[in-house]
Amino acid sequence: MFVDKNTKMSNWKVSKEKINLFTHPNADALMIGKVGSYQVVVQKGLYNDGDEVVFAPEKSVFTGELKIEFEKYLVSYL
Repeated sequence: MFVDKNTKMSNWKVSKEKINLFTHPNADALMIGKVGSYQVVVQKGLYNDGDEVVFAPEKSVFTGELKIEFEKYLVSYL
């Protein structure tokens, strides 16, 4: 198997980042946000441009106390 040493592996690190907001072209109640290299959709008015947010990229794994604390905020929580 060939591995290119110049290719970065994915990093699913939960981090504090600044969010940059842009108008959503097709929704009055939503904004498009850019967090690092990711694009996200957020509720309009929830954040201001430049706010710091805690960002967990897709495929991030929450464990232990962190999982218990944030479980109620996850979409799949019942």
